Amino acid sequence: MALGEYVSGDFSSLGPLQASSEIGPTDPEKNEIDTKFDKFEKKLKSLINELYLEFESSTPDFVLAKYLRGCLEIFNETESKKSDSFSN
Repeated sequence: MALGEYVSGDFSSLGPLQASSEIGPTDPEKNEIDTKFDKFEKKLKSLINELYLEFESSTPDFVLAKYLRGCLEIFNETESKKSDSFSN
């Protein structure tokens, strides 16, 4: 049986799935950082599209933008933890 036989309908209105730790802002500063990253991702998506950078890998611009955003977020978190471990 094909997947379509089990699942049907348009689920695009649900948006991307989020981990439970990402649901709802708990810290105003965190919310500000998320807003900056949202703007960064939107501009990056536009730039990727403008420069046709998605064609090389046949990957949609929004997927590349989300991936690169994630890379920067993880890098920042790693650097922050590295700084914390050296200061203790």
